[in-house]
Amino acid sequence: MAQIYDSIKGLITPKRVSAAALALGEKETNVSDAASVILPSLLGALLKGGANDRISAVVTDSGKEKLTQHLDDIYTGSGIINGKNLGERMENALIGSQNQQFPVEVAAKSGIAS
Repeated sequence: MAQIYDSIKGLITPKRVSAAALALGEKETNVSDAASVILPSLLGALLKGGANDRISAVVTDSGKEKLTQHLDDIYTGSGIINGKNLGERMENALIGSQNQQFPVEVAAKSGIAS
């Protein structure tokens, strides 16, 4: 599991944090702090929830749409790839679309707007 975490964490580069901060109108340190909260939270939810049809569909779509080739676009605020917002779909599959508390808690811990 540590290898998966480190691999995903490695995708959160300073350049991408800077682009996300600019797109969100936030400080880079706060965006980095938010990523440090979001990543383990979503991975924990994945481990707790296990595989299900919704998560499998998002992972499959991410592979088909070559998500890793679009990471820079995602970090600049364009998370929609071929009409699919894969990041939002993954978040909803892991923590539920009705969970309004997640962004509030991330904001509180990182200093960004929810």
